[in-house]
Amino acid sequence: MKAYTIRGIDDRLYKTLQAQAKNAGKSLNRHLLDLVGAGVRPPECARMKNLDKYCGIYTADEAKAAQKSLACQRTIEPGMWK
Repeated sequence: MKAYTIRGIDDRLYKTLQAQAKNAGKSLNRHLLDLVGAGVRPPECARMKNLDKYCGIYTADEAKAAQKSLACQRTIEPGMWK
């Protein structure tokens, strides 16, 4: 695993990142890795090859929660269609 040093982070940015990490219940390192990861797409995404490998992957519990949330959005309210 690689390590990288980022220089030039001013106090204001550092405190903001620290606060975000704390609010998310993460270490600063994990928070920074998540931020960098969210902004970088693997080369396969850029070429539009099999995006399912990288994007939109749910755990079984997340999939159930998403389906439950979507189910209530898919109901038809007859009063709105009169």
